[in-house]
Amino acid sequence: MGSDSEKVPVSKVRRLYLIKHHLFRKADRKDVVRVVGDVCGLHAQAARSPYLALWSRVENFEDELLDKALFEDKSLVKTWVMRGTLHIVPSEKLPVYNRSLRRMWFEHHGHFMRAPE
Repeated sequence: MGSDSEKVPVSKVRRLYLIKHHLFRKADRKDVVRVVGDVCGLHAQAARSPYLALWSRVENFEDELLDKALFEDKSLVKTWVMRGTLHIVPSEKLPVYNRSLRRMWFEHHGHFMRAPE
């Protein structure tokens, strides 16, 4: 059985993931929103979790960078998305997340969304 696909060593795949998730080399401070988008959102169930995630991915990260993006610029939003848990995602990508998770919301959480009888 022939295949046109190239085999990629696991070590190379691992390196690509580290690079894409800004764990190989930290991103610049001005790129906080891009970093959040690159990792497909930050888990935010625990209050400190998104700050720690960015601290390990952004050069010279300070809490104010995330706070500013959430509460002043509104370039990031905290909402329920994957697995019905709180995440921080880029505001401009919120329609994509909402559309892709619509089925899950109504199948698993629809009883909370129906008007009372």
